[in-house]
Amino acid sequence: MKSAGVRQDRDGEWTIHFSNKSSGFLVPVRNMEGLIVGAQIRLDHPYDGRKYIWLSSTNYHRGTSSGSPVHLAGNPGEKTVFVTEGPLKGDLAHALSGRTFGCVPGANQYANLPPFLQAMKLMGTETVYEAYDMDKLLKTACGGDYNEKCVHCENYRKDWKQQVIPCEKKSIKRQNIQRGCRKLTQICREMELSVKTLTWDMDSDGDWAENVKGVDDYLYDLEQKKSNS
Repeated sequence: MKSAGVRQDRDGEWTIHFSNKSSGFLVPVRNMEGLIVGAQIRLDHPYDGRKYIWLSSTNYHRGTSSGSPVHLAGNPGEKTVFVTEGPLKGDLAHALSGRTFGCVPGANQYANLPPFLQAMKLMGTETVYEAYDMDKLLKTACGGDYNEKCVHCENYRKDWKQQVIPCEKKSIKRQNIQRGCRKLTQICREMELSVKTLTWDMDSDGDWAENVKGVDDYLYDLEQKKSNS
């Protein structure tokens, strides 16, 4: 079986597909045996709103896709497992907490999650915590701060400082992430795994306060507070 990103060049030699557009550092994705089964690239120069892409050679001669595997950071079959987005985030969160993380590529990229959780359950996992980024509770009011295109939005051109105007893009993003959260809950319940949601950095309205986004950021923030106390 070929590794993700490997392809044959014109001379028939095997090589790994890289390009100037995909320059960055590699983030390994490991299975339950600790073997590297894929890799993401943390881009030096993000584009189209993307900071990470898969190392892949899908469209090249004898190339192969990444397969979007689930990354395990921690111990197979740990009684309690946290599910988050991205292998780097999971590795950092594991290093900071010692807890076990299963890492999907994104909240709505759950195709490989059922077999992963089933295997973990057979080895002893009982409880799953959904620990996706806190933009699952993103405030949806327009603040002219979603991206550089906000200045061209009709709502932004209004006096948004004195009105609560919903941002369509923020609403769609929140709905999409929450769809992934619900899917994870559904998968766990179908497998008879206990499932809970982990949240942090919330305001009085129950929305994200927009200070600490990822679970790795949250754990790092806790460590900093301990160090300064």
